[in-house]
Amino acid sequence: LWLGALAASLRFARHLLPYSNLLAWILITGQALLLISDGGLKQGVWTREYVPSTYLPETILEVSKQQNIVHIVLDSMQTDIFLELIEEKDWYDDFSGFTVFYENSAVTPHTSLALPAIFSGELFDGSQSPAAYYKGAMSNGFQNTLYQAGFTVNLIPQISMRDSSFSNYYEIPSTYTGTNDDLNNQNAAQLMDISLFRGSPHFLRKILYNDGDWFLLPIVRGEMQVPSFQEKAFLSDYTQGLKPGNDKPAYHFIHITPPHPPYVTLADGSYAGDILANTRENFLNESRATLELVVRYIEKLKSLGVYDNALIVLQGDHGSQINPQ
Repeated sequence: LWLGALAASLRFARHLLPYSNLLAWILITGQALLLISDGGLKQGVWTREYVPSTYLPETILEVSKQQNIVHIVLDSMQTDIFLELIEEKDWYDDFSGFTVFYENSAVTPHTSLALPAIFSGELFDGSQSPAAYYKGAMSNGFQNTLYQAGFTVNLIPQISMRDSSFSNYYEIPSTYTGTNDDLNNQNAAQLMDISLFRGSPHFLRKILYNDGDWFLLPIVRGEMQVPSFQEKAFLSDYTQGLKPGNDKPAYHFIHITPPHPPYVTLADGSYAGDILANTRENFLNESRATLELVVRYIEKLKSLGVYDNALIVLQGDHGSQINPQ
């Protein structure tokens, strides 16, 4: 059908050219009407009728009464930023007993290669495809050894780890604190932005893209439609819901996107309303809000009486290209 339409357009181009503007407007208007009709006036992009479940599985909230390994990856966290915030917030008591490995460095600036290196202990050397390297780490990494040794393995990943052996698996939903219609609004605006971008002359594209903030998306995107705030809300709820389980040892892997850019958090932890520049100050603000939740998580483990027998690993998968001072 499309090839036939293209061939006919080329064949009768001279006759169609005077009507090209009119035909373009008819096509765009038709697509807009189709979008609205598909969304519906009662249960689509213009209403807020359906609220998806954001309740966390009870089993993933359980911590072992005897032995826990807690493995938290904060995406793009840097050691210098971490230490600066420890001093600023006087978190020395909260992180008492932790060891900082100053000599450690990420092996790659990309999460998709850093995670398999973390779980397998092997570097990507190009001898296999990145996909095979990742799959091998998920299939044979230490999380599987723990599972085979009788651990409960709880995975809360950012990138799929379904090739791993696990007891419980949870992906943070993209509408964690919103509704299905919030997601529809956001997706519709993003599709429109992309359509405008692709159909615009080059000199307008930079304005439409706006360093990743886009043109129409901010109109419908509140703070809870921003991944940074969605995942911080999740971590807060997850911490609050933690409870003692059985005596079986457990491994808990939690991968949180913040403080990864784009930075959207002010010094007081509130939403900036816009994407902020890639500066050290904005990186600090994003990291501060995230580490405050990690401190709260540690305090919850202490209140449950399981902290002293827990091994806690807090790490970044790579840095954020902010030079240490």
